[in-house]
Amino acid sequence: MVTSGEDTNWAVVFDAEPAVCALLSLLLEREGFSVLRARSLNEAVAKCRDQTLQVHALVCDADEVTANTWLSPLVHNELPDLRVVVLSAGANPSSLRKYDGYCMVPKPFVCEQLMSAVRGSAKR
Repeated sequence: MVTSGEDTNWAVVFDAEPAVCALLSLLLEREGFSVLRARSLNEAVAKCRDQTLQVHALVCDADEVTANTWLSPLVHNELPDLRVVVLSAGANPSSLRKYDGYCMVPKPFVCEQLMSAVRGSAKR
């Protein structure tokens, strides 16, 4: 769903598994978000940087966050108001500690967990 307007809540989703992206998009759209899917973390970040959209949240997989060490400083410096929700299937919590301020959601999750994280996980 792509709409325009100042009251639109935008979310960008990225997961290496297209089925997970589709599920995340469906859940977020059902809750009133306009969703942009990305095919890579670089594309997701580019969409988050688009100032005309004022993206509210980035939802991505923990493996992508830990494999791309440039993400945390970029978000901290360039996108401090972005809510980052990291989906984790058994990731070692100590490996994610350096991403303090991100909201971790375990896989599998229920819709309420995801939405609570997207709506309430302030980056700072």
